[in-house]
Amino acid sequence: MIQDSLRINQLSSAGLDWLSRYLSEIEARNLDGAVEFYHDSAVTQVNDGLPLHTKVAVHGLLQRYFENFAQVEHELLNAFGVDTQFATEMLCHYTPAASGKRITMPATAIYERDPDGLIVSMRIYMSATGMFEGFAAVEAPPAAPLRKRI
Repeated sequence: MIQDSLRINQLSSAGLDWLSRYLSEIEARNLDGAVEFYHDSAVTQVNDGLPLHTKVAVHGLLQRYFENFAQVEHELLNAFGVDTQFATEMLCHYTPAASGKRITMPATAIYERDPDGLIVSMRIYMSATGMFEGFAAVEAPPAAPLRKRI
């Protein structure tokens, strides 16, 4: 995880260390290590997708993520909140497996952790600009034509 761009950090040293360890597991593509940061009944939501419930669902999500991205690196910009409830702003540098072309997208993640430090809720919001092309290694399809109302 790149921390050189970190401007505002309201987390304690222990909170920033926890975040660094979590994102390092993601960057290392360590599926089991990343999933260990989640509570068994964790809820995770990405953009406008439906929430995923349970650690098992997170495992499936991360497995698909690792299959589709050869590399990811997080560049932390800001961390707002306290160690148990905080939001991060970052740049995510992705290299899709299909295209091998690195793309960078801004993202915000909102974390809620239980007293044991496990994620009970995480919401991730990121721009999908460039994601479709990188993910599918094809050009994004044109918008569907509008249907005439009769």
